[in-house]
Amino acid sequence: MDLKKVVQIRCRYKDFIKFPRSEDYSMFYVDKSNSMGLVKDLDQITYYINKELPDWDDAPTITDVFNRFKANSFCLLFYYKKQCIGWNWGNPNFTLDWINTYQELPKGHAYGGGCYVTKLVERPFSAGFINYNMYYEQMLIRYKTCYGYCDDWNKVAIKLNFKMGCHLHDFILEKQK
Repeated sequence: MDLKKVVQIRCRYKDFIKFPRSEDYSMFYVDKSNSMGLVKDLDQITYYINKELPDWDDAPTITDVFNRFKANSFCLLFYYKKQCIGWNWGNPNFTLDWINTYQELPKGHAYGGGCYVTKLVERPFSAGFINYNMYYEQMLIRYKTCYGYCDDWNKVAIKLNFKMGCHLHDFILEKQK
């Protein structure tokens, strides 16, 4: 990972900005304890990703999703009018692939990312914004501090994170070669 090409962020509960939203949206926490009951929704998101991002060689498969759960990653599924339209990932440690720990984080902190909302279904334009806001709210209920990063070219994601109350914060340790 080239740390010069990413924007590292941190969000704490005291900095989080909650925005109003329609009750048409919901989010559901998934981990290894309840994932088998949500295979259909998880598989639907992998389908959307493959359809929308066909050039993504490492797009997650349903097998990858369950390997993530085995590695203590968790997912927040995002719904609009009870239809699963996206997901977000988290882990109590920093991981580049949601499976292998790259760096341990302090107790009560978590790494989050992998936010995705499909454009293949009819949903409001603001769904991505609402997803980010609900994601941070759910993360900060469970963890006192959340960390993440965005590739420096991803201006939309960077702006969204700052709107939620995130601040610049270098947390990733450079690995020695």
